[in-house]
Amino acid sequence: MPYPALGLRLTCPEIIHGSTPRSYRRRRSLFARCTGIDEGHANLDLKGTLSWNDLAVCHRDLEALSREPSGQSLRYGLPGFRFPGSIIVGSSTATGDALVGHRKWTDPQAMRERDILLGGEDNTTRAYVSQVRAKMIERYREAFEQLEITETEAFGENSYFRRKNLGLPMQLDDHSDSAATEASEGTDGM
Repeated sequence: MPYPALGLRLTCPEIIHGSTPRSYRRRRSLFARCTGIDEGHANLDLKGTLSWNDLAVCHRDLEALSREPSGQSLRYGLPGFRFPGSIIVGSSTATGDALVGHRKWTDPQAMRERDILLGGEDNTTRAYVSQVRAKMIERYREAFEQLEITETEAFGENSYFRRKNLGLPMQLDDHSDSAATEASEGTDGM
C-alpha cells in the first residue's frame, strides 16, 4: 500500500515488506527482534528465540544476540565482545523502550503511546510521530558526539574519525588485510 514520503507504515510480520522488486529511493525498515511477549514478560512468542530478559540484556549491554528473530542460530558467528565503538542512544519513546526491553509493555506510558500509534486517529498519530522524530534527531545528535569520542579512544591511530579529521586515507592494517584474504580463500590462517 502506498504511503507518503517520510510516512510510517505499520504492518504484520506475515505481510511481505517491500511491495516492489526495486526501489529507486532509500527505504528504511525496522524489524524488532521480538514479535510478541507473554503476559509475564518472560517469553517471546516464537519458540527457540531468546527470552525477553535475554533480549533486554543484549540491548542494555550492546552485545549481539545469539539467535536470529526466527530462533535460528546466527549464520556467520557471534563476536564474543561488545563492539568497542558502540554507544547507547538515549530513549525517545516508551514504546521504543518496550521494544528493546528497557521497560515492560504494561508500563502506562508505553500503553498510552501504543494507543496513539494504533488508535486510528490519523492526525493524532502523525503529530505523535513528528514529535518522536524530532526527539530521535536530538538524541542522535547527542549520541553522535559521544560516538566520535568513544570510537577515537577505542581505535586510536586506526580511528575512522581521527583519520577523517587528518585527511588520511581509510586503510586496513596488515592483519586485517590478511584476515580478509584468508576469509575469501576459505582458510583459517593455519
